[in-house]
Amino acid sequence: MTWAHPGYSNSGNSYVNAGRASFASHGDAFGIHDDAKDGFGLVLEVHATKANGTALDGAHYYYRGGGTADRNFLVKDLEEGSEVKFRLCMENNGGDTEFACGDWSHTPA
Repeated sequence: MTWAHPGYSNSGNSYVNAGRASFASHGDAFGIHDDAKDGFGLVLEVHATKANGTALDGAHYYYRGGGTADRNFLVKDLEEGSEVKFRLCMENNGGDTEFACGDWSHTPA
């Protein structure tokens, strides 16, 4: 399993411990964990290739609140062995404004 975390805001505030995202190649499942009751949502950004050869690119929003998790937040049939790139950002809870994005995580599907 590969993990990603949010990063730092432009003003330098750390959100590293505010949430986590995971990818499990067995089942091609992305999980998401909102670890902080801070009033912010999370955004999972993903770049990968589906088994049918089409791209899986985009942002997937999670608004369920601090202390919640979904181990099967996003499940897609990905091309075996292809590169999966994902990162986790903070979000202003419904305003679709991302901030404090973490580093990209890279792993094979």
